[in-house]
Amino acid sequence: MSFGSEITVFLGRYVWCLELGYDFARISRVFRKRGRGLVDISFEGPLEECRQFQLKNGGASDGIILVDGLTNIKVLGEADSVTIPGYKESFFENVDSIDGISKIGASRDSVENAADKVCKIGFSILKHVPAAFYVADSVQKDNQGSTLFCFAESDCADFYFVQDRSLVAYYRLTGGEIEKKAQEVAGYIRENFLVKELSVDVRDRACVACAAAEDLWLFHTDKMSGFTSPTSGDALAQIKQSALFRRSLKACAVILVMSLLMVAFFRCGVVYYGRSNEGKILEYAEMLEKRKQLAELEAKLEKDRAETEVFLAHRSRYATSMKDVVAAVPADLWITKWSMHEHTHIIQGLASTSGDVSLMLQTLERTPGFFNARLRSTEKTTYRRNPVVKFEILVEDNR
Repeated sequence: MSFGSEITVFLGRYVWCLELGYDFARISRVFRKRGRGLVDISFEGPLEECRQFQLKNGGASDGIILVDGLTNIKVLGEADSVTIPGYKESFFENVDSIDGISKIGASRDSVENAADKVCKIGFSILKHVPAAFYVADSVQKDNQGSTLFCFAESDCADFYFVQDRSLVAYYRLTGGEIEKKAQEVAGYIRENFLVKELSVDVRDRACVACAAAEDLWLFHTDKMSGFTSPTSGDALAQIKQSALFRRSLKACAVILVMSLLMVAFFRCGVVYYGRSNEGKILEYAEMLEKRKQLAELEAKLEKDRAETEVFLAHRSRYATSMKDVVAAVPADLWITKWSMHEHTHIIQGLASTSGDVSLMLQTLERTPGFFNARLRSTEKTTYRRNPVVKFEILVEDNR
């Protein structure tokens, strides 16, 4: 399968048509190309093999248009209907042609039997339509006068009498030679329809799958002419889902294209603006660079100012503490070492007497900013052969 065919199947732009004849069946997958039908693949053989062909090509859940050429029909006028003495009118089913010029009649039982025969194989019916309308339409296009068209099968022949591009009569004969039957039907038509010049055209079976598919796409199942056989709800739902998916995909594609166009338009505008204002942009860039440098300089100055304030505050704190400690020193006491750990002052020194040490402790305790002054150690010693007291004082600073 080509890439284009895969896309068509993926989008659901196709329908299966099953043409059922007297002794043949043909199934075709019809693609929708620009509103017209195009047969992609087809198979002719027994019904069971047609179903297997559909399954093999991914149509397990797809419905079919049943183009019924098996049911015996009668061509009627616009106001006629099938009537047989002893049978009610409800026993028959009439189907109007799309153009409304003629209609056909058939036994309702025959129609139901044809539908049941197809459904038992596993097919799901989307629409059950008579093949006669589509065959007649295919031959009317080439007809200019009165013509009897014959479509022969192995043991059956269908005759379509077309006059002035309108289907006038339909006959089905079984048995016998085709040429002999054609001459008999031609003689009957000349006699009963008063036709002087009648041409006989014997053809192979016509493929009407495309015409049936086009009618389905144009009229949908609810307005398409056909028999009243039950249809598959699941198959119809799948067609609607495929149509909804295509509409959604188309809307997304439109939105995507519009978005790309808007992006391209915006990009072109940016490029045009950049080229037309290149000098101003460079000037703005230089200005921004200068502002950036100025901001960096301001940040550096602010950092230096903060560090200076911290340094000055630290220096002021230590200077004040040192002044208060010095003020608390008695006359006969010397400080040999002074240090500070966190908020604790450690004072070491020498005093003439223990009373001087006690006096300093009392003075520190009374000094604002100091508290918890305590003597850590004392030791009697000599300094230059004079007796002294070596001490170590701890005092807390709450500043």
